[in-house]
Amino acid sequence: MASRIFVTGAIRSGTTFVGRALSTSKNSIYIHEPFSPDSPWSAAISTPIKNFYIGNHNQGVYNHRMTGLLDLTPRIPGKWQEQVRLDRQNYIKDALPVGVDPEQMNVIVKDPIGIFCTEWLVNSFKLKPVIVVRDPRDVIKSIFRLSWQKNLFNNWIKIQPELHFRLLEMEEILGMKGNVTIEKKDGDLLNVISFLKPIYLALLHFTKISGYHMVCYERLTENSAIEFNRLFQSVGMVMDKQFEKSLNKNNNNFDQGKAHQDTTGPVNAERIRSLHQAEEMNVQVDERIIVDAFEELKSGFENKVDWWV
Repeated sequence: MASRIFVTGAIRSGTTFVGRALSTSKNSIYIHEPFSPDSPWSAAISTPIKNFYIGNHNQGVYNHRMTGLLDLTPRIPGKWQEQVRLDRQNYIKDALPVGVDPEQMNVIVKDPIGIFCTEWLVNSFKLKPVIVVRDPRDVIKSIFRLSWQKNLFNNWIKIQPELHFRLLEMEEILGMKGNVTIEKKDGDLLNVISFLKPIYLALLHFTKISGYHMVCYERLTENSAIEFNRLFQSVGMVMDKQFEKSLNKNNNNFDQGKAHQDTTGPVNAERIRSLHQAEEMNVQVDERIIVDAFEELKSGFENKVDWWV
């Protein structure tokens, strides 16, 4: 039976790496960030704003579009979208093996921006959620390295009251308070922290739900063979032999320039780890502030992550 999987997590957490890896399994197709306004796949969902929330209050607008996307018949309306529609159709056609029915294809949807749509996707479409969690210090360093800190949409909770209430519910369930805020902070670092903390709250909430598969980025890159075997087994997929071979430390065949392209080529855990370390080691942020801000959330993950002591 074909699998439908949703890979999500905070931005810069390795979700692309995990999504691409899963898509190397036989008869699988990778759909890159359909909830991102900057992705051609977004035309199949028609996302209204960044970091948005889909739930019972507004799902009617999106059910039809998501059904078409998961059935590999994306519904992309409008004459101005003709080229996008053609590109998506050709991509799907090229990905389908000869003689394989689309219903037999594993569909891997990867998108950190759609993280607050996770519960809707699981409940409405039976997607298997794979939650990628990475040390917030490294996530924040990566954000600063790319100069994304100026563009983060820090009012997304304030303008989505349903999401605000849902996050407060998560806080109550977890026995935590103070991780959801709608006030603008002074300074780029504090603003990034206030942007990420509700996301990590949701990640922690998801890890407590049966059937939600959590992946620790640090463990995945340090012990990739063991952790990927565990992940593939937990979602009911078979690891491709070529991908399994690519996990060897001597096979550094990861092309950094293709990290965010629609590709199902092999990726290499050791190469990604070394690239990320080299890229972010020179980014200067006050790690003590980050540690203090995330300490309560970090402790909630118990033994599931390898972060600071």
